[in-house]
Amino acid sequence: MADKNLKTKTLEELPIEILDGDRGKNYPTQNEFQSSGHCVFLSIRNVPNIKFDFSECQFIDKKKDDVLRSGKLKRGDIVFTTRGTVGNLALYGKMELQK
Repeated sequence: MADKNLKTKTLEELPIEILDGDRGKNYPTQNEFQSSGHCVFLSIRNVPNIKFDFSECQFIDKKKDDVLRSGKLKRGDIVFTTRGTVGNLALYGKMELQK
């Protein structure tokens, strides 16, 4: 049963910003992915349900990360999958990068 004291809001009423990752000319090619490196490049494998899974990771180097324009995570961000499997989500909180 819903709590009658809770208030609902629309997305337009919330202080949020919706971003999509950089899918343009700077998107990494298959040969630019590495098994270790500067930063994790998220894929659907990393957002399988309601939390991150880092058992399988692909990385990009700093040079590639520097040219990507958007889609870089900050603590508190919520990731929604929008390609392949649509609708999975995970919160990028305090401890997610620990394996």
